[in-house]
Amino acid sequence: MTLLPMMACFAVAVAVLGANPFAHQTVGPFDLLASQGAWIDDVPPVPVRNMERSDVLDWLLPSWLHAREVLRAGSLPIWDPVPKGGQRGMQNLVYSELTPAFAIFAASPSPPLGFYLATLFNLTVLGWGGFFWLRRRLSSLPALLGGLALMLCGFHAAWLYWPHTMTSMWIAWLLWAVDCWWENPRYKQFLGMVVFSALLILGGFPFVSLLGFGAVVLYLLCLMFKDSRSRWQMRIAGFVLALVASAGLCAVPLLSFARWLSDQDISLRHGGSPLQLFGDLHYLLPHFARSEPHVESTMYVGVVVLLAGITGWLIVIVRRLRVPVMGLFPLLLGLIGLTLVFEIIPDGYLAWVPGLSNNAWSRAIILLDMSLAAAAAYALDEWRRRVNSRALFVGAMLVLTGCQVLDTGSLFRQFNGPIADSYFYPRDKLITYVQDHIGPFQSVVADNNFLVSGTLGAYGIHEWLAHGFNSPFMVANLAQLADHPFTTPTATAIEAEGFHLASPMMAALGIRYAMGDSGLSYDSLTPVFQGDASALPPNQPIPPLPDHSVTQKFSLDHDYRLVVVTVRLATYGESGLKGQVALQLYRDNFPAPLARVALDASSIRDNMMASFQLPVPLDLAPGKYSFTLNYSDGGQNKLTAWYKPADATNCSLVIDGNAMPGCLDMQLSRLRSSIGPFVTIASNHGIQLLENTEVPSGPYFVERLDQWPDRGSSSSVVVRNLKSHDFDLEYSGTRAGYVVVPMNIVRGWRVTLDGRVVQPANYLGGLPAVKVNAGASIKFRYMPYSIQYGKWISLLTLLILLLAASIVTWRGRSSRASAEPGPG
Repeated sequence: MTLLPMMACFAVAVAVLGANPFAHQTVGPFDLLASQGAWIDDVPPVPVRNMERSDVLDWLLPSWLHAREVLRAGSLPIWDPVPKGGQRGMQNLVYSELTPAFAIFAASPSPPLGFYLATLFNLTVLGWGGFFWLRRRLSSLPALLGGLALMLCGFHAAWLYWPHTMTSMWIAWLLWAVDCWWENPRYKQFLGMVVFSALLILGGFPFVSLLGFGAVVLYLLCLMFKDSRSRWQMRIAGFVLALVASAGLCAVPLLSFARWLSDQDISLRHGGSPLQLFGDLHYLLPHFARSEPHVESTMYVGVVVLLAGITGWLIVIVRRLRVPVMGLFPLLLGLIGLTLVFEIIPDGYLAWVPGLSNNAWSRAIILLDMSLAAAAAYALDEWRRRVNSRALFVGAMLVLTGCQVLDTGSLFRQFNGPIADSYFYPRDKLITYVQDHIGPFQSVVADNNFLVSGTLGAYGIHEWLAHGFNSPFMVANLAQLADHPFTTPTATAIEAEGFHLASPMMAALGIRYAMGDSGLSYDSLTPVFQGDASALPPNQPIPPLPDHSVTQKFSLDHDYRLVVVTVRLATYGESGLKGQVALQLYRDNFPAPLARVALDASSIRDNMMASFQLPVPLDLAPGKYSFTLNYSDGGQNKLTAWYKPADATNCSLVIDGNAMPGCLDMQLSRLRSSIGPFVTIASNHGIQLLENTEVPSGPYFVERLDQWPDRGSSSSVVVRNLKSHDFDLEYSGTRAGYVVVPMNIVRGWRVTLDGRVVQPANYLGGLPAVKVNAGASIKFRYMPYSIQYGKWISLLTLLILLLAASIVTWRGRSSRASAEPGPG
């Protein structure tokens, strides 16, 4: 009765993920990469399941891939130099690199396979944990349905690949361990609480850990009142001691997290929930859950569990709380979940509760979903007690379980599903070039065609603007690098034209390459529509070419040196079109075209901007102009362009000779007035690669802290013995000044100058600058206090646990020996 439910959980996990690793498939939001301009040429476009999963690609997996590479090379990844100038490594629990899932990922032959196996493990263990916990006090079939409901609930469907799930998956297991301890307080059960408490801590999302421990404390209180035992004080004390022991075992990541948190600016993060009870409770219903599948609001648990769960709550209320533990606990947990998810009590009244003042309460959806799953199992178990026919009950439960899996599985697939492993960070030509040519302590900036900043970290390419809490140093200097950089308080996705390429800060940070669309090199004119931008109609396609004609009129009110015209074209989902697409540019009342540009139709990518580069820059005087689009020799292929049907002040559209309001989705571009020392060195389907000709080749020398570096500044500084957390510098110059390393330095780095420990100065407010007088040897070593001291705390805790285990084993053997009758 235990093996079959376990096999069922595994089978359901395999089915809902849907990937076949033997057919080179994996799971993950890699369909997002195929929707971005930077990768459109390398993998065929596929429908994007959900646009809100980018954190996995730009934050979690780049860190995992670096740690995997370092571990497989035989070292510990205690420092990750790739994002944000460097960050703490696997010892910081927020990166979930001390979890079984990451161990599976690192040990697997390939990253795509490893990510699939890690996800399958998490999902299966989730179901098992829910089943084993509920089975403690309920019968098998209701417990199985509850476990499957917890496994496929909205919270886990939405947050499947995040630390949220790698944390919440252990809550039910800890509840199971606590229940075992409450019934039989022996050392084995005590160790169970220690292990699962440690796993809950190491999951990587501290707020979910706090929610989980809160649920466990609530469960203990229910046990006290509904399952009274002698010496209950000892049982409570044992649980507290288990928490202390688990914290001791996790001393290194906890200390590292505390240091990391103290270095971050969390002032922009607030408590409370964006969800409201009377406006968002409908997300528990199937229609609204499926029509609006947002990560932060998905809480669907299935119709079967929703109805049975509400029934379970009502049973408890009708019986005036005179119910067993598994009846009372789901109701109380549900009340807490509802209060937090929908902010029934204003956040100001609960800000004193640890974690609630700086985290979104919508993450408490896990408590609400767990409550409904447990309440449903309780209600169905109560029904079992009143059904005379076992066959009827078993048959009904199998049908209900099947309906539950199909129902929640369909929503699960709106977020997750199989994808070819070739989509796992495809090998783009420009990315490969950067990988082959970038030097140590050099980095890139990339625009939003590469998704949120940090995605290139998966290729080992350093990005200063990578996703994560930005340090005060970076926040202070971002204004010198780009306009309007933040898309969230912790993430940047920057338009190409927003980068300040002429800023000397680019060289100071070691930024060698800029990657993005034509906005890196060009300033552009776009349609100026009348009225409120939020009220404008959505884009629509023009009638297909070549069956129709289109003329785009536009006006210029000043001299303009036109270099390229870009238009968003669509291929009706096809690729490799035949024929040519020609753009002809005219000035009003002049029959002869000013310029003609033809593109091979096979180069057009569906719904992407097509660039019509003029043979030579064209100086246009103020006045009225137009251009036509023509598609020829395409056979049966069709082509269209997107336009916005709204009045504009600087453009209008003519289709089949009929004037109509609206403008194509287009840009008229000229060379930017200044891109500083950057020059274009390569391009690929509209994505450009620019190189900074004044960037130092690595760490560099400046005479004063108010001086900017150039490409010659690193001529006297050589990097030796480079490792991620350990490197040497040799300064061979004769002038006094500072050797600057373009990296993020945090507490734990130890710097020596000719064998003497020194404290670097701050260059630009954050880069380490070692003062030198002449030739010098400089060593950087990273060994944080969290590891230096935390490892001894963990080792001592482990030794105490092993000693206690030895004593318990010895006493058990002594008791059995004394109980045996003597000879004769």
